[in-house]
Amino acid sequence: MSPELQLVIAASAIPPSREGLSCIEQLTSTNSLDWDVVLMLAAAHGVRPALLRNLVPFMPAGPLDRLQSECAALSAHNLFLAGELVRVMPALVNAGLPVVAFKGPVLAQQLYGDVSLREFSDLDLQVPRHRIWEAVERLRQLGYDCEPGPVGRVSLAFIDSECELMMTHPAGHTIDLHWTFSASFYRPFPIDSPSAPHTLNLFGVQINTLSPVDSALFAIGHFYRHGCWSVKGVADTAAVLGRLTAGEWHETLEAATARLCRRMALFATGVCAHFHQMPLPPEAGFAPDSVPRWLTRGISAIEAMIACAHAGTPGSIARLRLRLSQIDSLSARARHAAHWLLAPRKSLWRANPDRAFMLHRLTGALAVQSSRRSV
Repeated sequence: MSPELQLVIAASAIPPSREGLSCIEQLTSTNSLDWDVVLMLAAAHGVRPALLRNLVPFMPAGPLDRLQSECAALSAHNLFLAGELVRVMPALVNAGLPVVAFKGPVLAQQLYGDVSLREFSDLDLQVPRHRIWEAVERLRQLGYDCEPGPVGRVSLAFIDSECELMMTHPAGHTIDLHWTFSASFYRPFPIDSPSAPHTLNLFGVQINTLSPVDSALFAIGHFYRHGCWSVKGVADTAAVLGRLTAGEWHETLEAATARLCRRMALFATGVCAHFHQMPLPPEAGFAPDSVPRWLTRGISAIEAMIACAHAGTPGSIARLRLRLSQIDSLSARARHAAHWLLAPRKSLWRANPDRAFMLHRLTGALAVQSSRRSV
């Protein structure tokens, strides 16, 4: 990895680890950093507020002024979306909808106590799948809209296949409205829906959000899905997992194991320990100096992906291979491969819902056959 990327990774944690701070001091003492590259990488990986928090004493005046200007704009954007969440959530709750907010300003407040310290672009809400169309209608009353969804039996298949609808406000901001946390082509996933929502005080309003264990399960799944080649994804996951008590970690690992996602949990934990020196819980079954070979290979793949991520998303086959390595059983790997390769995506559901419906049914049948052959 380049010195600039090493610096961005070390400064992405709030606060940085002891080793991370030592790395920051060492890298910035050489006067050989290209600060334009540092700022480009920080923007590409979504960690500019963390760099501003951690690097002010080490940055030259010009790059620091630029970073402060960019973070001021991000802070205004984040505060606006946090205010929108405070407007929307009570309206949904007062309509009798059991809604939970996650990611976005809620996660920033949970992890860092400040909604300006984490980059995010939209809001994420979750309601039970049988209440999804009620929530859509209520959000329409609040000024949001979405493209017409499939109807009848196709609508049920769409909900089974996908996990969210995007609701767009005329002002341009969006809400991802979830009924589950993962589309069919990313399953198995550590969590489907919240077990027992917790509350968070955001600007004086009580917001329903995920419990520490549910937040950890979602972070592990999100990391597995597409967060592991992002510096922000690694830092967020390390922050979520690092806050767990011993009892909460035990509960998290049990829940992940029950859903064939134990390896997924250990992978996320091992990668976070590698990049941010997060302590490994005893249940991990290995120490930092005795990491299993499959995890060592995975960490090497992540390092390569992170090094190239600023130029674009890693290749789809490389991502699929990495995900398959994190699934516990051969049958679950077969199902995941079949769904990921063949399952209809949102674009097909919009363009040709009947064809998407047929492909959805075919994918389910092939996944069952594949899992039987692998047993």
